[in-house]
Amino acid sequence: MTFLEHILWKEKVSKNSLKVNVSWTFLGNAIFAICQWLFIIIFAKFGNQMMVGQYSLALAITAPIFLLTNLQLRDVLATDAKNTYNYKSYFALRVVSIILSLTIIFIISHIGSYDGDTRKVILLVAISKAIESLSDISYGVFQKNETMKNIAISLILRGVSSIVFLLLLLVGTNSVVFSLVGVIVSWGLVLVFFDFKNVINYIDFNAVIKFRFLKNIFKLSLPLGIVVMLVSLNTNIPRYFIQSYLGTTSVGLFSSISYIVIAGNTVITALGQSISPRLSKYYSEGNVSGYKHLLSKMLIISVILGLLGIFVVLLFGEFILSLIYTKEYKGLNNIFLLVMISACFSYLSSIFGFSMTAARKFNVQPILFITVLCVCLLSSMLLIPNFGLYGAALTMVIFSFVQFVGSLIVNLLILKEQVKGDGLIG
Repeated sequence: MTFLEHILWKEKVSKNSLKVNVSWTFLGNAIFAICQWLFIIIFAKFGNQMMVGQYSLALAITAPIFLLTNLQLRDVLATDAKNTYNYKSYFALRVVSIILSLTIIFIISHIGSYDGDTRKVILLVAISKAIESLSDISYGVFQKNETMKNIAISLILRGVSSIVFLLLLLVGTNSVVFSLVGVIVSWGLVLVFFDFKNVINYIDFNAVIKFRFLKNIFKLSLPLGIVVMLVSLNTNIPRYFIQSYLGTTSVGLFSSISYIVIAGNTVITALGQSISPRLSKYYSEGNVSGYKHLLSKMLIISVILGLLGIFVVLLFGEFILSLIYTKEYKGLNNIFLLVMISACFSYLSSIFGFSMTAARKFNVQPILFITVLCVCLLSSMLLIPNFGLYGAALTMVIFSFVQFVGSLIVNLLILKEQVKGDGLIG
């Protein structure tokens, strides 16, 4: 953390609070991300590549749907600096969105050409996503009040408990289905006995849920829901093509490699979530210098993380793949390198994304990500059938670069708007 302290801890406003929040957010996200990565490793080591493929395919199907219907309410709530809407309204809308998501996924799982076990895995992952969505809306309350410690503890409890359940049940039953049931139970316990227990400290129980509140929140957050769905589709479209042309096992191979870059995403997410309320405050107050200063620090950290990852893969890529997974991954280092290059662009785009959300620039984001989606779809169609997993990795580099360029342009417009004090983009 020495470098982070040197770069970030000089923030003048609420210095100690920001330092503590970033530290807790980093710790919580790091442990949870490692545990999610361990899911893949455990399935690969104690199960088989088919299990990895089934689980990865289930995530690829459920994630875009939940991200769309969740409407990114956590970030909308966290950046609601004027307290326009109450928590009860956000929570009610989230419950409606969960019901809608589960219904859509149930239909997809039964009309798709999936075998019985794969269908069960899809439905169980969907249930786990539903529980995660309820925890997520609680995190929005904690984030808004800059009590990131609660989020971190919840993530650590969810991550560690789910790994224990998963490992014990997989070793004991050799069933991916029973293993995922254990994950659902562990996440449900954390939701009830930690998240709900702590979030009540910030709730106004006298607040009233009004239909017009739900309607207004929905209209405000729908562009963000579309954006995060598009982002997820960009990540998962190559997996759909891999499934179609190469099979479920190849989905497992590619997903396993992609998960390794999650370490950098953990740092980026920790930084973005911790400073989003601060960026939102700077923007609403018209504090251009504070906004630019904090955003610049995050971008510097993102560049260093990305370049460090590429350097490590160049030197130790094959060794890392064979050590973490199995020997069959050893020949996939070129794919690993391309995925890491795409991650470098993705880190920068993520920071720009937090900036756009903090500035409440919701409507422009769907345009950007529809463009990225089209690039991703076209690249997948052209490259994956002809070049297999290598083509999938190239696709990731292409669409992540386009996303970076587009996000940069939008953020330059945001800064220009701040300086002029008018509304150039919405």
